[in-house]
Amino acid sequence: MKKTLFLFMSIVVFSCESDDSNSSSSGFSNSDGSSSTQITAAQCENTNATLLNLDEAEKEILLTQNDMDITRNVLEEVNRYRASQNLELLESNENLLLLGIQHNQYQIENDDISHDNAISRFCSLASVSKVVAFAENTAFGFNKAEDVVKALLESTNHKQNIEGNFDAMSTSVVANEDGVLFYTQIFVRF
Repeated sequence: MKKTLFLFMSIVVFSCESDDSNSSSSGFSNSDGSSSTQITAAQCENTNATLLNLDEAEKEILLTQNDMDITRNVLEEVNRYRASQNLELLESNENLLLLGIQHNQYQIENDDISHDNAISRFCSLASVSKVVAFAENTAFGFNKAEDVVKALLESTNHKQNIEGNFDAMSTSVVANEDGVLFYTQIFVRF
């Protein structure tokens, strides 16, 4: 029996807090409070926050690279788990999917999983939607939705994202030239 190569990367969680005294500021912090970075509107303006500035043809090209069957199955598995924990079910979101596909392309080009450019993904999303919270899981090498979700649930930090106070999630799944699947799972509370 062929052993499946797999790996997953720790999470990035950002919480956005409005500062009534300065309406152009949002807060970013890890969910465990271990570190905090203030992100201002100006910093988002100086970040590549254009990842969602795509025309319909560009969106369609990105979407054809994604394995939609596994994407749907991951959402079903995550929602099945969340239901068993009496948690709100998550909706799919195309913008999250597009950001994830772009990040999977980046990971494949660099032959490594990472959370590089997470601030750009957050700022791009924040430029089109009010974002209250943002979290991300990355993984590669799993061939089935059930297997990647099971592995993520066995990791405390990844499980925290799956159980988090979010209302939307999308998991992009893109294969490299060798057929190895790369996953970027983005959670958001709007």
